[in-house]
Amino acid sequence: MAAAGRMHAVESGKDLGARVMVAFGGNGPLHATRVARRAGVNQILIPRDPGVGSAVGFLFAILASAQCATAAEMRSIDMQYEDGRYSMVSVAWFDAGIDETFHVFSTWEYSTRFSGAVVEARDIEAEPDGLPGYFVINRGCVLFFCKSMTRQGSVEAHHNQILRAVADPQFSDFHEFEESWEFSEVDGGTSVRYSLQMVPDFWVPPAIGPYMIKRKLQKDGGRALDRIEAIAQSMAEPVGPTVD
Repeated sequence: MAAAGRMHAVESGKDLGARVMVAFGGNGPLHATRVARRAGVNQILIPRDPGVGSAVGFLFAILASAQCATAAEMRSIDMQYEDGRYSMVSVAWFDAGIDETFHVFSTWEYSTRFSGAVVEARDIEAEPDGLPGYFVINRGCVLFFCKSMTRQGSVEAHHNQILRAVADPQFSDFHEFEESWEFSEVDGGTSVRYSLQMVPDFWVPPAIGPYMIKRKLQKDGGRALDRIEAIAQSMAEPVGPTVD
């Protein structure tokens, strides 16, 4: 790790000796002095509860990529935690038609276009007598430490009304991950009610996680909402010249 840090610093024209190393994660402070010495870093900062940062960062990466965690207008958002289970409900509004909005949400490959937390996303064709599926890889980073998380499961869609996705724990990094979207025409656009039930298989502080994630979603939601809305709006635009 120290060698990689030095190499990256040299390539970027940076001096690690003038930097401060922040130790985080469960074992970060334990190894910080040795890594700092080898990397040539003179100062180390160990925050209070250093394990909180990495756990919350990974969890936020998943929720930030939820296909309605952010929207053109976030009208409400609520997050709860109880006995290891995270529950979130949000209501968002898009200035786009319901047909186009539903299509964006029901096509998983679009996820990489409106969320930087999604590394890979694809739709899986249905097996005979089965439901279609989805595959998503999220990547969450806290400082220099990153973690990839995979979800794969089935999708049930009722055109322009309800979309429901359930991850299979056997092929996912979650004990449980179930989400749904409900669509309706409101105020000349499309309202989407998003619901999530999630049980991660990594530890997240119950008192801090939901609060930090909710604030982050409220603060940084604009970037993803603009992209989602733009994709939906582009589908409604006519292609080529029209003839009267």
